[in-house]
Amino acid sequence: MEYTRANGRHALPRIQPCSMLAFWVGMLEVEAVGDLGAARHIFGVEPTSAEVAEFVRRDFVQLVAQAANTLIADDALQTGTRRASSTRRAARQAAHFTAVTDISSAAQEALRAQREGRR
Repeated sequence: MEYTRANGRHALPRIQPCSMLAFWVGMLEVEAVGDLGAARHIFGVEPTSAEVAEFVRRDFVQLVAQAANTLIADDALQTGTRRASSTRRAARQAAHFTAVTDISSAAQEALRAQREGRR
């Protein structure tokens, strides 16, 4: 699978680890001809080099295809952004949102259940 940037140079998919709480998430970014796409893979605990190599061998192509299916035009990302009127207001809104809704994902729930199962 090959992607070409608008300037004619080839763009390869990038994957970067992201340490959040007690589990690791691999974020894949794809840039193709002015479009951007992304996908993620949740590893769980910090993966070893062997686990990352196994992931690349087994699931990387599917992750690249998933990221390619989510391509959004770069112009659409630029026009939809709007800055908050003040940083304090943005901080209050973020605090209110996190207080009202419990932000959780399936991976966090699975890890929580696993920790409680050990007790």
